Amino acid sequence: MIIDFADIADEIKSEMRPWTEVEVIISDIQGNIKYSDIFSQKFLLALSRFIKKKGPTFAIGDYYYIQNVSGVMLFKTSMNSMVILRTQQKLGILLIFLKILERIGLEIDILLGDYIRIEKTPPKYCDQEFIPREIPLFNIIAKPNSPNWLDRLQEEYDKLNYLYRLRDTYSTFSIYKQANSNRIFKCSFQGIVFDLRLSLQYPFVMPIADGFYFGRWFNPAGDHKNACLGILKNRWRPDGRMGIAHFIQLLGYYTSIANSKPVEFKVRQPRAINIHFY
Repeated sequence: MIIDFADIADEIKSEMRPWTEVEVIISDIQGNIKYSDIFSQKFLLALSRFIKKKGPTFAIGDYYYIQNVSGVMLFKTSMNSMVILRTQQKLGILLIFLKILERIGLEIDILLGDYIRIEKTPPKYCDQEFIPREIPLFNIIAKPNSPNWLDRLQEEYDKLNYLYRLRDTYSTFSIYKQANSNRIFKCSFQGIVFDLRLSLQYPFVMPIADGFYFGRWFNPAGDHKNACLGILKNRWRPDGRMGIAHFIQLLGYYTSIANSKPVEFKVRQPRAINIHFY
């Protein structure tokens, strides 16, 4: 269980140590250093200024070799955070680090307070003996710009608890709400961390799972690859009585189908690359 920034740094270093020794710095995009193995105030101040200047201008997955500082690579791990690696040996750092990039981005966002976990609610005593096999349909039909949207969100959270208790397939599922938005969530499911977004036409249209897919079974979506749900899309009700929990169920069905066929798992490449040689 991740407790603080030092734990995240130890996690990064333990995965990279078979290939190279690194020092780790964690920062937000405002240039505030949250953790550092490096204690040179001059270096950290210069780095902070660089992050503040570059932070908002490149996408998640992008990286920089920092000019005039030997062996330093800066990665944008999420919308709100940066991880900087410093080493004497550049070879192979990028591919090794990309394997853990998305997972640590979520962990850092939680520590920064940018995402809040939607906790499971323990079942009432009367519910412990009987759990419906199907997630109940929604009673509150509301779009994100409707006056009763917050009531709809509360019912969303209630329905997620049916999902948690439905079967073992969803025992590792977790969902986090973005602190300053009621339409953006971060999810972890089947070993994949992805963004779940609700359009202004939700719940009459399905949510969007940016970055959730297996192997070849995806649809291109701008800079993202999203699961190709095929005929599973027909299960979504257009009357607004389905929600996030039902959509995660559909992703579970998709996972079973995708994994029943030969699938090639490859490290995702960054969507764009910016390199400064030194």
